[in-house]
Amino acid sequence: MLIMSGAAYTGHLQLDNSFAWLATPSALTMLGVATVTETLAYYVPGVDNLLDALATPAAFVAGTVVSAAVITDLPPMVKWTAAVIAGGGIAGITQGVTAILRAKSTVLTRGAAPVDIDHIRPIGHQAALPSDIGERIDRG
Repeated sequence: MLIMSGAAYTGHLQLDNSFAWLATPSALTMLGVATVTETLAYYVPGVDNLLDALATPAAFVAGTVVSAAVITDLPPMVKWTAAVIAGGGIAGITQGVTAILRAKSTVLTRGAAPVDIDHIRPIGHQAALPSDIGERIDRG
């Protein structure tokens, strides 16, 4: 999105009216800061844990809102209950498990293995765990 925002801001990319906000200086600044922060989190031990502390509650809220946005045929009480349980619950659990795995990897590897956690993030893919992760943790 940062590249798209930059291209739209400089006039090299035409956007639909509903996405015109991407061509604003605030959007470009926000996306630039987010990109730098994510890059730091990937390479600097501890920054990813700080971002996880902020992202976990936000994931719950975002999952709830996104679910509620697509549930259209139910009464409001049922809609929001389902959105909180299904959308917020799943997003919160997924982000929470990711945060716990990252925190443990930071402690066990002294910050040397954030890349390993990013490769095994999907909860349903524990079978894809790299076979040499034990060796990498022991070398930490």
